[in-house]
Amino acid sequence: CSVKFALGQQGPVFVLEPPSTLVFSNTTGSQLGCSAHGSPTPHVTWITSPDQRSVTAVPGLRQLLGNGTLYFPPFLAQDFRAEVHNARYRCRATSSVGTVLSREVTLRAVLTVPGYDVRVNRQPVMEGCNAVLSCTAREDVKEHLTVTSWFRDEAILLPGNTDTGGRFVVTSQGDLHIRAARPEDGRATYSCLTLHALTSERKRSEPASLTVTEPSGSSPPRLMQRSEIAISAESGSDVHLTCSAQGSPPPQFTWYRDVNGHSMSVESLGRIQLWGDLMLIRRVDADDAGRYVCRASNQLGEQRAETHLSVTSKLNARIQPRVQAKGFPPPRITWLRARGRTSNDYQPLVDGSDGRLTILPNGSLWTASAGPQDEGYYLCRANNGIGSGLSKVIYVSVHEPARFEFQSKNVTIHRGESVTIDCTVIGDNPIEVQWMHNSDRLDMSNHRLSIGEIKTDNGLKSQLSIANSDRQDSGVYRCTANNAYGRSEHLIYLAVQGLSPFETTGDDQEVALVGGLHPAVTYTFRIFAINSIDASGPTEPVVAKTQEEAPTEPPQNIKVQSAGPGELMVSWQPPPKESCNGDLLGYIVTWSEHSSSTSGVNQSKSLTVNGWATTKVQLTGLRKFTKYDISIRAFNSIASGPTSSPIVGTTQEGVPETPPTQVTCSPLSSQSVKVSWTAPPLHQHGGIIIGYKVYYRPVPTDNMDISTVGEVKKTSSMETYLHTLYKYTNYSIKVLAYTKAGDGALSPPIFCMTEEDVPGPPAGIKALALTAESILVSWLPPLQPNGNVSKYTVYSREAGSKNSNAHTMHEPPLSSTDTLTMELRDLVERQLYEFWVSATTSVGEGEQTIIVTQTTNTRAPARVASFSQVLRRAVKSSVILSCLVVGNPTPRPIWTYRNGQISTGRHYEITHDGHLNIRGLEQSVAGNYTCSASNLFGDDSITYSLVVVMPPKAPSLELQYTTTNSIRFRWNHPDNGGATIQGYVLSYKRDQGGWEEITLSPEQTEFVLSGLKCGSSYLAHLTAHNRVDTGDPSPLISATTKGTGK
Repeated sequence: CSVKFALGQQGPVFVLEPPSTLVFSNTTGSQLGCSAHGSPTPHVTWITSPDQRSVTAVPGLRQLLGNGTLYFPPFLAQDFRAEVHNARYRCRATSSVGTVLSREVTLRAVLTVPGYDVRVNRQPVMEGCNAVLSCTAREDVKEHLTVTSWFRDEAILLPGNTDTGGRFVVTSQGDLHIRAARPEDGRATYSCLTLHALTSERKRSEPASLTVTEPSGSSPPRLMQRSEIAISAESGSDVHLTCSAQGSPPPQFTWYRDVNGHSMSVESLGRIQLWGDLMLIRRVDADDAGRYVCRASNQLGEQRAETHLSVTSKLNARIQPRVQAKGFPPPRITWLRARGRTSNDYQPLVDGSDGRLTILPNGSLWTASAGPQDEGYYLCRANNGIGSGLSKVIYVSVHEPARFEFQSKNVTIHRGESVTIDCTVIGDNPIEVQWMHNSDRLDMSNHRLSIGEIKTDNGLKSQLSIANSDRQDSGVYRCTANNAYGRSEHLIYLAVQGLSPFETTGDDQEVALVGGLHPAVTYTFRIFAINSIDASGPTEPVVAKTQEEAPTEPPQNIKVQSAGPGELMVSWQPPPKESCNGDLLGYIVTWSEHSSSTSGVNQSKSLTVNGWATTKVQLTGLRKFTKYDISIRAFNSIASGPTSSPIVGTTQEGVPETPPTQVTCSPLSSQSVKVSWTAPPLHQHGGIIIGYKVYYRPVPTDNMDISTVGEVKKTSSMETYLHTLYKYTNYSIKVLAYTKAGDGALSPPIFCMTEEDVPGPPAGIKALALTAESILVSWLPPLQPNGNVSKYTVYSREAGSKNSNAHTMHEPPLSSTDTLTMELRDLVERQLYEFWVSATTSVGEGEQTIIVTQTTNTRAPARVASFSQVLRRAVKSSVILSCLVVGNPTPRPIWTYRNGQISTGRHYEITHDGHLNIRGLEQSVAGNYTCSASNLFGDDSITYSLVVVMPPKAPSLELQYTTTNSIRFRWNHPDNGGATIQGYVLSYKRDQGGWEEITLSPEQTEFVLSGLKCGSSYLAHLTAHNRVDTGDPSPLISATTKGTGK
């Protein structure tokens, strides 16, 4: 610092200056500290840069604390403001003497979402070549992530475990290198653990497998990385340079370094260690920066890769606070140090008093080897005898690298004893400790080994515990400690002293019990005689096999995946061979609904899978869209072993298994009804119900002249209103629920009749002259009666008159085809009259017919009072065709069919009234029938079109597919025989079983027959029916479900 004296004053000087860059997460918040010293005491404020506007508080986003700290609290992503969170700031210290500005701070808040995903990137590797696995994430997250460790299955691999004896190396860049890949490397899984620098959140990737392929012939080397890469390392850290390449045979690697334009070979020496495609430079410094070239070659060719290494340096670990003061006479510089680590009480420092601190001629305080004891507050004073002098306070932080007080130690124990090895590290936390045994990574899956860590006041103590020691535990244990400022190793030489190598007995004993053996293992035994001098030669070997015991470990790597609605595919691997304790005979798979695990009711089911090599089974008959807990245990001839930890599998979403319940309907008017229902039981939803379909159609009746095709209405609620229906018509209504997987079962039909309304007009009207004073009016009932017709009203009047007479008929017809007549008498001869008719229901009088006219006449021509009609009648039924004739003289009706006159016969009978009765209807008698009449004054005729309605034709049934418990059919709508198809019946039976039937709606053209036995044969056929009868069945279809029947 540089200070210019003014009498009794000191300008502002920063004691704590903010950094040049601050990056933080919106979920954690951060702060910028700033403090200054001076006389008088300066006032600390903040300004923006470069416009130098004063910084004020922004509620919830930015706060100015009383100690000069600028605080940024955590905030939501939607509250981000660029002028606050992506800005540049400077600290300003002001007093009456002057103003100083700090360096510019570039502040950047990163919007982070809690939780992030990482995954393992890997490329296939040829056996014998080196594999590289990397850990990656989204670009906006990746820059803030550090790989802290890798896992092979569940064994941890830590960075820095690089050793000539090990095949697994976690590099300084966080990649996992596997040297000389083997087939067993492809059977393991790998995952990485990352640390988010801004949120301190840790995330482990999903396990991924490595593909190890066998070389197919010879091939030249091929680079598995970019041919040019750049790496930056911090001075004093360890850095790895990689050269990933594959070939057959595996390539050899040679490293070079570019020195002044010349390629110099790099050898494994000192801080540099080479392991084929990997170069490690320990404690890198600025001299190591430059261009490195790796050459990968085999007999077929070579490839080269370049790595550009740059080295950044921290401040040197020496302490040399500099103070410069000006004045006249020249000022004298003195230094004081605070007692302890507070700045309340200072004591003078004397040059060389402790042999380490030196005050240089320019007033600077210097030491060559800073230690923890040097941390604290220092005060620099400048005084020339004029005024009160100036002073400056400096705080020195000393960071201590990880180190050990002793480099090695010896530990000796007896075999079978337990031991705890201490590794006490001195240095700044956080400290990472890694253990190795004889240059190999410790197998922490060994239950005899455990590691514990305890933080101490000056570092960390790591303890390795070994239970029930054995001779193979002897050797060198390397404890490697790392922190941000250095790395060190501590060696422990463990000697496990063995007892006698023989199991001995007393000299009077002839029987020995040998324990500690493995079940179902064949052993060879020999006996020695031992005295104080030596042992005798052995006996001839005796072979014995221990008995089997139940397995001691469960099956491994259990996986579950959905195989279809109501089905799960479960696979696993056998337990470790050494835990089988005999020959495995099979497995027991147990499952239960996930929710039942807490219900207190055991609803589990089990399935035995025979054969140790059968490691896959398909569970069927499960509920759809349901979670199941699945566990497996192995068994041998003795008993079953322990059960594996439950794994949860979820069946696919299916269709609802039952229809909606409590379906009701009520008429609202003559053309609308309300339909309501309740959802199927929750456990039979088969998935997430997204809506309902309401199927409705008129129930067909004889001669119904309306469409009976069904309609469908979708809704997401549990009630709906059907509109624009036919009046006074009976409707069949069914409801089903559906999911994304499809439609569920239809509810049984309910029937609802729309209310009555006024009728439509009568279907036809005629006025026929009878005599000079009478006329016969005939008509047909309305095509749309819209209710029960209670009466007909016949209106008459003289032509041109406004007054009419009404004549009422209160007896409705027996059927809709009967001709209705009314004779009007006491009319005027040769007078022209007008006539019309209306029908009436309980609601009121309906629409009237057209007006017809007729004149009374004594010479009445022959006329037919009945009407031409189209009649539909069922096969094998009977029908009467009426033919009412009038005229003067009265004519005789004549019936013709296909141009021939009809007489009484097998199918025909002409009544005494002239009507035609047709019996035993069949297709041969369908067609047009004409009734004609004539006299001297005229002739007339009508024609009936008779349609004989047949049962439907046989449907064409097709098999689509089968599963283990279901068969799917489809069909096309057959010829309906002249009447609407009212539904289908699917008949099926299992071999040697009885027939069963399922009723299907007329709209359906496909159906899944479920709940069947696996591996079984079924027969099925389909029939359709209309209002006449059931048609012929389709040809039989034979289908067999998948699987093996039991």
